[in-house]
Amino acid sequence: MAKLERCERCGGEFQNLGSHRRFCKGTGSADKDVTDLLNKPAETIQEEKIPEKDDKVLNAIGNLTSLVKNLAERVEGVEKKEMDRIPEIKEEPIYTREKDETYPSKRQPTQYTKIVHEILSPDFEFDIEDIDPHNFQFTVYVPNKYSSLTDADKEAGVKDVRSRIIPVALGENGVRDWCKLIRTNLSKYFTASGTQSPFTQ
Repeated sequence: MAKLERCERCGGEFQNLGSHRRFCKGTGSADKDVTDLLNKPAETIQEEKIPEKDDKVLNAIGNLTSLVKNLAERVEGVEKKEMDRIPEIKEEPIYTREKDETYPSKRQPTQYTKIVHEILSPDFEFDIEDIDPHNFQFTVYVPNKYSSLTDADKEAGVKDVRSRIIPVALGENGVRDWCKLIRTNLSKYFTASGTQSPFTQ
């Protein structure tokens, strides 16, 4: 077996030292450590101890952790303030005529009562029933002394009821026209029967 020669630059042992020297840059300390380790008896090799963590590193990690925690608390605080600034959205109640205190009674609106009393008589009663959003039914109840019913019907409790569907767009004008038509028809009845009309002039 050829004899090994040690390189004075890197500390390694080679069979052809002259050839090795042409390429050796003297940076073979790691190779030297490996060679020395391999040349040591197994029983002399001790487990390498892991160095303890540097206190500066621990302090840096602690400071970074504290900084992140503070930043998270600040972000949470900002988000909470922004949420407090957002106005609460309240649900608007659905509008209905029945809930509107400014809207007249559904059955006897004031303006309709005035029209009925002026054209017919305060003795007449009426009802209003909403058919749909665009129409309502206007019903007039004719008192017995104004009615064209027979005496037998009156004694039997039959009511003289005059109804018409009126568009909401017509409103008071529709009510006024219906009241005028009722008065005209009743006046014709009294004239035809030779009875004096109870309507005041």
